[in-house]
Amino acid sequence: MTISFSESQINQALRNQYEAFSASRFSLRSIIKWQDGYKSSSHFAARLYEDLTGSIHAIHREKPFREKPKVLLAGCGELQPFVVRKLENPGHKLYCVDVSRTSLYRARFRLAPGFGKTTFIRSDINEYLGHCNQEFDHIDISGLLPYLVNPAHTIRLMAQRVKPGGTIRLRVHNTESRNWIHQIRRVFHLMELTPFVKRDLLLAKSILKTFLGFSPHLNERLDAMQPSPLSSDARFVNTFFTVYESRLDFEWWYQQFSDAGLRVYALNDQFGELDHLPNPMWLPPSVEQLSALSQNGLFSGDLDLYLCHLNCEQSPAVDHKRSKSLWPIPPMAWRSAPSEWADFLETGHLPSITRSFLWFKYLTHVYQRKEASIQGIFARMSRPCLQRLARVGAILPKQLQNSQMRRILSQPMASCSTPITDIQTQDIWESPLADRIEQILAEKGLLEDRRYNVIMKRLEAAHHI
Repeated sequence: MTISFSESQINQALRNQYEAFSASRFSLRSIIKWQDGYKSSSHFAARLYEDLTGSIHAIHREKPFREKPKVLLAGCGELQPFVVRKLENPGHKLYCVDVSRTSLYRARFRLAPGFGKTTFIRSDINEYLGHCNQEFDHIDISGLLPYLVNPAHTIRLMAQRVKPGGTIRLRVHNTESRNWIHQIRRVFHLMELTPFVKRDLLLAKSILKTFLGFSPHLNERLDAMQPSPLSSDARFVNTFFTVYESRLDFEWWYQQFSDAGLRVYALNDQFGELDHLPNPMWLPPSVEQLSALSQNGLFSGDLDLYLCHLNCEQSPAVDHKRSKSLWPIPPMAWRSAPSEWADFLETGHLPSITRSFLWFKYLTHVYQRKEASIQGIFARMSRPCLQRLARVGAILPKQLQNSQMRRILSQPMASCSTPITDIQTQDIWESPLADRIEQILAEKGLLEDRRYNVIMKRLEAAHHI
């Protein structure tokens, strides 16, 4: 018997879950390095857009008297408003929308006492976009779309609400690489574990930790999901107990973008899995390439995309010689470069003074719209180092006055990491995990051959993905 639920029922269940397990829940006293969120800023999306298309972004266009640029954070959670507010111009109006009252309360507390032109709205994103009378210069909806029942409708609403010359940043899941997560969810469901019972939640965590001991490659994938789902109850529940998650392939998402009049102008390759392709931050690969790599297990990351209107080329062209220093650099931002710039093999050796210099040049280029050339330090860095910096957004196209250097930083990287192969260590059916599963089912009065076999087959399927 198949039980179907309406969209409103699913949305209400999701709302209840997020209220009980609000994402993050970091200590309010914890120090957040907000510089690491530089790619979430509308300024980064705008400058990348202008460098790649030659058109003026919406936040830099002439506006009616007293009108300020507007930025929407959809599904903002607790930390994103704090990070983005630090990176945005003080005059920008920030609209933070989330279904969780707890997340909004904690986000507001983090920004107090002076959070500037920031508005917090507790609402479903489709309801908000359908009824608000605002148009936005930039929309960030990273992480929310896969958990919406009707994401196609949301994409159409965003396309209607973003201004001409505006941009959208979003993230959608790589369904192929998340099959193991879906299998684990079904296992927990078959075992009738619920996150709202503390003992069940602890049992689920112990089962996952034991299972990951059999699959080194899945352990690697879990480690790449930062912060780790095992770092907090909220992260764990939202990963392995979520009420709903769409399982849509890349082609479907790209078709929805096209139908809404949007196109991808940049792709953030978080883990360096696309090093054998041209720089995706400057030349995003086709959806066919991404799908083929995902199906072959060569690309496991989510799609972190920047979108603009299809007709952006018809926008006014940028005259960089006449560009004015419109925005001040965020206070104290220059003191610390993003951590990501030192996380890769090619950039880990860079002295902190070099990273700080690059960061200052980046801030000058992005916030003050000045030609912040970095040609002078090229001799001190290797070609792979420069290519990696360009791929993480530390170097933008118009910072390079030399067209030959732009071509070099657009090209595939010479050395590419090879995918990790799974090491089969033990038959999962004969492992202590099988005994543990049987024991838990017996305690719950659920031990029957059919249920046990289905659970073990799903664990085996996840093990071999």
